[in-house]
Amino acid sequence: MIAVSGASIKKGVGIMFSKQYQCTDESTFNNVHWWYDWHQTPNLIHGYYHCPTTVRSGYVPMVNGQQFERGINISVNSQFLLGFNEPDHKVQANLTATEASVMWKEVEKHAAGKTLVSPAVTDINWLQQFFQHCNNCRVDHVAVHIYKCNAHQIMAYLKQTWDRFHKPIWLTEFACPHTTSANEQLRLMRELLPLLESAPYVFRYAWFTSRWVFQSHTFVDGSTSLMKENSAELSALGHYYNNFITTRKFTNMQVFLNPRKLLPTIINEATVDKAHVRRLLVVYSSLCLIILHIINFTDASNKKGVGIMRSKHYRCSDESTFNNVHWWYDWQQSPDRMHLRHRCPLNVRSGYVPMVNGKNFERGINVSANTQYLLGFNEPDHPEQGNLTAAQASVMWKELEKHAAGKILVSPAVTSLDWLQQFFQHCHNCRVDHIAVHLYRCEAHQIMAFVKQAWDRFHKPIWLTEFACPHTTSENDQLRMMREILPLLESAPYVFRYAWFASRWLKHVSDGAWVDISASLIKENTSELSALGHYYNNFMH
Repeated sequence: MIAVSGASIKKGVGIMFSKQYQCTDESTFNNVHWWYDWHQTPNLIHGYYHCPTTVRSGYVPMVNGQQFERGINISVNSQFLLGFNEPDHKVQANLTATEASVMWKEVEKHAAGKTLVSPAVTDINWLQQFFQHCNNCRVDHVAVHIYKCNAHQIMAYLKQTWDRFHKPIWLTEFACPHTTSANEQLRLMRELLPLLESAPYVFRYAWFTSRWVFQSHTFVDGSTSLMKENSAELSALGHYYNNFITTRKFTNMQVFLNPRKLLPTIINEATVDKAHVRRLLVVYSSLCLIILHIINFTDASNKKGVGIMRSKHYRCSDESTFNNVHWWYDWQQSPDRMHLRHRCPLNVRSGYVPMVNGKNFERGINVSANTQYLLGFNEPDHPEQGNLTAAQASVMWKELEKHAAGKILVSPAVTSLDWLQQFFQHCHNCRVDHIAVHLYRCEAHQIMAFVKQAWDRFHKPIWLTEFACPHTTSENDQLRMMREILPLLESAPYVFRYAWFASRWLKHVSDGAWVDISASLIKENTSELSALGHYYNNFMH
């Protein structure tokens, strides 16, 4: 297994507009995905400093809460809108939960088509009161601030926030307070950034701040500044933050990158001239470095998954065959029963996500604690699958919630958004963190339109847990659709996970099947991937 790096889509920065601001401040952070400035638009400051009017990509506006009476004017096209800044702090927005809930209705009017992020608070009890006062308010994500010098204390606070609200989290301010030491800031940053990247409930984060020149008498010192004072250059801390990249692991390059496997004759043949061997290995090592450099421009997907079909054709190696797929499921609570039936090893490949199917619900729920996610009922809106009314499912959901403590709970997976709308109407105060949908179409843009519609209606991250091209016997049709849709799924910020249908599928359209064997990712009666399976497994965005 090798590890290669990729730019983070979580990492952002707060650009501080002060007397030291320079027009190049935003562009200096060339490896930071997004930025904000605690305002609705950067145009006012850009005009004040006579900067070019072009706005660097990744800008996220905020309705600060201060000077709210001046109105809301979001001029920059953004997928996100941040709510009030520290309404629980006297020297910031300084609002009661009741006042903020009244003002929030106006904010919602300007958030059509955007992900709306809660007021950014230091006290999640204030946020709890806000939700209690703001009946039927729309809040898609949650924003918090925390200043601690201990990375694990910060992560514990974020986990506590997730456990209470079950909405993706933006950590829009953090740093080490009460210190004048840049080394202390760097130590925190080194420890915390990998934890933020790996936490599935953290959606975005932004260090405080680009420029901060206050000295030790303040809560946060100038040591936290990412830019040098009176300069357009990054500080040492800023260089680390800007250049920090996530690490991804790849397994499909193992043979190539192991010279003892690729060059057994050269390495093991005693009669070969040793100097010649050394020269060949130098050339070989150079090639490896070139390939690793190329890989850096692509990235393994953490969205991509696969549905492992349990049937008489199942083989114990089916899960591990997909060595470049991040997660998998099998429409069951556990793979143990099928593994025992086929006398497979009991160790489960990583990335397994259990499902409480809805069928045989009376047998009880027994879900492993070692999983971050739990999928809800499978197609309750389909007579041959879960086959439940929205009212029936809402009653059963209360039992399901008891087994989802500490997990992200995903809605019933539906083909009809209207059924899901009815489910939410019946299921008062039910906990649903993410949404799951299925759709079978041969046109990628039709599928994406449906997924976007699901997002627009429910404003929760989307799992597309079944999709394929129906009514066709052509593997070329499947491949064409797959080539078109995978990049779209990867680039859509509201798509959290997706899984092709399915690993093995041996039914035929000619026999009345909705989906044909042409959609199968594994060849019939073998352990090998089909041509379609090879493309899916090896796809990197």
